Amino acid sequence: EFSKEDLKNYPLRVYFLDVGQGDSSFIELPDGKTMLIDAGDPDASDAISGFIDSLDKNKIDIVVATHPHLDHIGSMAKVLKKYEIGKMYMPKKEAESRGFENMLDVISKKEIPLYQAKKGTVIEENSDYKIHILSPEDKNYDNLNNVSAVVKITYGETEYLFMGDAERKVETPLKKLNIEADVLKLGHHGSSTSSGYEFLSMVSPKYAVISCGKDNSYGHPHEEVVDRLNRLNIKYYRTDLSGTVAICADNSENFVVLKEKK
Repeated sequence: EFSKEDLKNYPLRVYFLDVGQGDSSFIELPDGKTMLIDAGDPDASDAISGFIDSLDKNKIDIVVATHPHLDHIGSMAKVLKKYEIGKMYMPKKEAESRGFENMLDVISKKEIPLYQAKKGTVIEENSDYKIHILSPEDKNYDNLNNVSAVVKITYGETEYLFMGDAERKVETPLKKLNIEADVLKLGHHGSSTSSGYEFLSMVSPKYAVISCGKDNSYGHPHEEVVDRLNRLNIKYYRTDLSGTVAICADNSENFVVLKEKK
């Protein structure tokens, strides 16, 4: 349990949920709004809703489905069904899977306002913070990973960058943008398809998080990615080892990191 007392001095609270070999982050924003980026695989719904319930939340103001792979949207239908939803973003890309169809069904039944996630989309901007999308561009990527919505949250001096499953092909155009961030959710579960050395050194995060499953069959995180993080002195956490990781901040880059498994 992440105690609210521990965290009350940190108005931006980001929880990288342990959903096995998948991705899901839950965020409490400084004005009390909540946000969910991805919803793990079809077995993750209890872990996700259990966590949201533990924070006494019944509404998710902003939902982002980074791309339609099942390890990112597998439990989305159940989560959308269970909570009141403000608005939702996803890239313009269909997928043929039951999980994707189910998600679309709930969106249409509940009439959830749905917007396209693409470069330049501003999800939320107010005097406190800004959330915007840096990618995908309007290109047709052959690989679904590369249509991933790349999300940046800026709160004063503090910045978080969420890469979805974006690969190096996407990292190249991103280098032209302001991608510096204090906290980086590594692309593609720490796979060597992502997180190139130059990209990591430009983001230059204090902390990186790898969302992956214990003893997963892909060998994530790949050794060369861990090696790059070490060479750049980036402190990283893995959900397969630490469980859910909370990295919370104020607007002048003061952080607290809490792990479920110490």
